[in-house]
Amino acid sequence: MRTSCIIPTFNRRDMIVRAIESVFAQTLSVHEIIVVDDGSTDGTASEVKRRFQGVRVVSTKNCGPGHARNVGADCANGDLLFFLDSDDIWHENHVHALLYSHSQGDEACYGVTKNISLFSHESYADQGFFLIPDHWQRFSGWIKRELFRWCFLVPSSFSITRKAYMQSGGFPEDYPGEDWVFFLRLAEQHRFGFTDNIITTRYMHGANLCCNKDLTTEAGLIWGRVCGEMLSSRWVTDEDAIWARSHAELIKQDGYKWKNVQDWYLAAKHRLL
Repeated sequence: MRTSCIIPTFNRRDMIVRAIESVFAQTLSVHEIIVVDDGSTDGTASEVKRRFQGVRVVSTKNCGPGHARNVGADCANGDLLFFLDSDDIWHENHVHALLYSHSQGDEACYGVTKNISLFSHESYADQGFFLIPDHWQRFSGWIKRELFRWCFLVPSSFSITRKAYMQSGGFPEDYPGEDWVFFLRLAEQHRFGFTDNIITTRYMHGANLCCNKDLTTEAGLIWGRVCGEMLSSRWVTDEDAIWARSHAELIKQDGYKWKNVQDWYLAAKHRLL
């Protein structure tokens, strides 16, 4: 089975080099690497071309992560698609672990992401990192109801067959929340495989799209999109609808306190949502 790695990037020249190097360090290599340069102005594209022969660079005009991933997928020749954001790196077992998960019969698979905060004041329970999914969120099979409660998948720790990707329609191209909506739509029709291995490290910093000075508005927009997906789903129950209203109220009350998505998650966890 041919495999393709798609890396969207924007003004991340130092990080994209690190990300690509992690793909080359795999115990099982991918057949092609496609970097989607989404309107960078810091010489990212030329640096990638200079340092990595054989890596394909495709340019877009600052259209956002959903569009960049879709462009990369359209250009890819692989039967199995992997994604890697330029903030992240793969562990050397990444491809091997996900390929093994696919061998069990699932068309969409994911693993564990280690998230490291580069904000010096944040320790996350004195460990210096947190995991996505958390230990109690490691679901497989038909996971759509669990995905309504929280998006415990990270694109950089996810892979999908081209067939399932095309059936899903790809990532929504409007931001924010495009990855959560994509996973929800995919979970409506497909089972998910899971590998209980840490396969990716994600670095949290001020330029991350998931970091914001005030998440009230952005979280409200994301939650509105998630609830829209709930209304059209065969998996939703009355219990889910009650829970969704409670979560919306939490965003209104506390969203102004949150600096990033992890703050949002911890607040919801504290409320037992």
